[in-house]
Amino acid sequence: SMPFCFYVLWYYRAYFCMFFFIPLMNKGMELMNKNEGRMLVASIFILLTIIPTCLNDDVYITNAGYSCFWLMGCYMVGAYFSKYEIEKKIKWWALLIILIVSISLTFGCFKIPYDVFFLSYLVDYTSPTIFINGAMLVLLFAKMKPHKVTKYIIKFFAPLAFSVYVIHVSPYFWQKFMYNRFTNLVNLNPFLFPLAVLGIAILLFICFALIDYIRYLLFKVCRVKEFFNYLELKIRKLLSKVFKDDNKVENKETVLEANEENNIEIEVEK
Repeated sequence: SMPFCFYVLWYYRAYFCMFFFIPLMNKGMELMNKNEGRMLVASIFILLTIIPTCLNDDVYITNAGYSCFWLMGCYMVGAYFSKYEIEKKIKWWALLIILIVSISLTFGCFKIPYDVFFLSYLVDYTSPTIFINGAMLVLLFAKMKPHKVTKYIIKFFAPLAFSVYVIHVSPYFWQKFMYNRFTNLVNLNPFLFPLAVLGIAILLFICFALIDYIRYLLFKVCRVKEFFNYLELKIRKLLSKVFKDDNKVENKETVLEANEENNIEIEVEK
């Protein structure tokens, strides 16, 4: 199937749409100064998290975070953090305190009736607390300086992480192999339960990552990447010729207009 066209794999669909706007967002962030970037981040936080939460309504149609629009907002915030290296300007303990407080507020909402005004929205992706949690985690991990072995492990698994998501949430795999498979874990000792959940999650992640690694090796043998790189190069050349011609026409028109204006000025002076 084509997940970017149907209501499956929401993150893939949203990211597929956002992907085409990444060059434009990068260019915009490059041209912004620090003050403009700060105002943009504040606007995203207020418009996409604070207002929908306070009104208890998806005012700007972010679909509770399951949309391309929301991912674009998060991308711009991350780009601002990266450009100005915000993690270097905040102490790690301050980030950790903010994270703990924000997480406490988020989980505290589960103890409150779900229909209480606006509190139900505090557990959505667009919740201010969830947004702050994500931002603090990004900054904390940015401050980390992993060992060479850790860097190698991250470098190996990072390209495979997306496939782990695709495999475990695919409708067929979920229904056949995942659904209700681990319900017996609730009967474990409270101290063993989190360890069991974490262990199974790590094991599944490694298994799914290795499945994608086999796919990667097959693609490498079949030279799939080289083929699509070649195809992309041809398409880029074709598009560059088309837009280059348009630019030439625009430049010619601009030159003619400038010459006409100069001639008029010369005649006026005479």
